[in-house]
Amino acid sequence: MSRLTYIATVTIDGKTYKFANAVTFNPGGIAKTPEVHGGKTYYTGEEMPALIKGTLLHDKDADIIAQGEIEGANVLVQANTGQKWIVRNAETKDPLEVDLGTGKAPFEMFGDKADRM
Repeated sequence: MSRLTYIATVTIDGKTYKFANAVTFNPGGIAKTPEVHGGKTYYTGEEMPALIKGTLLHDKDADIIAQGEIEGANVLVQANTGQKWIVRNAETKDPLEVDLGTGKAPFEMFGDKADRM
């Protein structure tokens, strides 16, 4: 039986971050919209960035201000299957909002299209 892929670690500029549950990863690329002209199907495309979404676990070593201001970072995304991708020039989308009751903060980054490592 083959192993199902799930994100095992996310490392931003050399520091591995702790996430609750799953992380969603989209390596970026061309988002296609189909169109029909004269009975033939074509598409228009829009370039999309790589996206990394998840819920960070906030602990005593976490700096929510710095984490919410990440710019120009190299992000290594590694799956349990051994697959690895690098996202360059990554930035956090929004400042972080931490739930102080649970220690969880929604987290979203975007960057250049991912490359396999």
